[in-house]
Amino acid sequence: MDKQSFRKVSKLDFLTNPSSTDTKEVQIGCLQRIADAVEKMAETYPQLIKDRDYYRDRYAANQKEIGTLRRQIISLKGVITKLNKKK
Repeated sequence: MDKQSFRKVSKLDFLTNPSSTDTKEVQIGCLQRIADAVEKMAETYPQLIKDRDYYRDRYAANQKEIGTLRRQIISLKGVITKLNKKK
């Protein structure tokens, strides 16, 4: 039996007709389907790594900008306070 037919056999509901399928064939087919699914999931892994790195870098840049803006706000509050005292 070829690999493709093992996969097909493993998809069948062999519990309704157990005599028509060999348990080994079903196990092999199941393992092949699991391997196919894992390979499919692994295809997107490099993109996930790129996305993670991008968002990590964006987070760091945004945190730096937030710090800068907070210092500007504190500075401007100080300027407002000085101007209010001059009145």
